[in-house]
Amino acid sequence: SLTGWTRFLPDEPEAAGNIPTFSVIQGTGNDSGYFYLFGGYRNSNAIPTVRRYAFKPVNPIGIINTTEIPQDFKLYQNYPNPFNPSTTINFGLPKASHVKLFVTDAVGREITVLVNEFKNAGVHTVNFDGSKFSSGIYFYSIIADGFRETRKMLLVK
Repeated sequence: SLTGWTRFLPDEPEAAGNIPTFSVIQGTGNDSGYFYLFGGYRNSNAIPTVRRYAFKPVNPIGIINTTEIPQDFKLYQNYPNPFNPSTTINFGLPKASHVKLFVTDAVGREITVLVNEFKNAGVHTVNFDGSKFSSGIYFYSIIADGFRETRKMLLVK
């Protein structure tokens, strides 16, 4: 965010016929971490005001950066868990591979296949809708290029 952005007004009081105008320019080179905000009034002889604001990129918490390629195959824990009626499952592939991601019930019967196709390297997201299933413990498994992992999830209605 830009500190002071909403408080900025040109230094000249607004008068009849004076219309506030603003421009924002991002710095370059050594100034690339700054925005410059120029402000003034149209139809005015006042000297425009210039303010400089620093900004810092922010990484949201809880978001998986899908542009990164994982170093290893990975099956992440679903979220939310417990869930009702749907949950999100993420998996990471260090290289392009055929992937099978499926859900089994507590006794090991396959109840649905979420993914059964070739996927590029990266982190992928799949949603599981459990609205047609009863409450209980379920397992989700991934098989990809010789890698196999299973995790537990809990559907609570």
